[in-house]
Amino acid sequence: MYVLNSFEREGENKMRIPNVVVNGCSALILFLQNNLKVAEKVEWFKNLSNQYLILSHAIEALEPDAITREIINNFTEKYDALQSQCLFDDMPHKYKI
Repeated sequence: MYVLNSFEREGENKMRIPNVVVNGCSALILFLQNNLKVAEKVEWFKNLSNQYLILSHAIEALEPDAITREIINNFTEKYDALQSQCLFDDMPHKYKI
């Protein structure tokens, strides 16, 4: 906008309205980004997804003969801990279904 404003001729204010619109849009985008904390939620979701994947691989790596009640209880506790970290209120309804 600075470059476009520099081309303005004396007495003409053609760039004033686009300048206000662009500044308003950028302020709105920054407000939404800070208010919604998108970057933090994306990082949190990736971390939680990786923890679910690690748990899944640990279950798949078990031999059928080696499964005991203690191992099942351990995996259940880990799964419950991951579920308690997941904030379902922040997820849209279509993903909850």
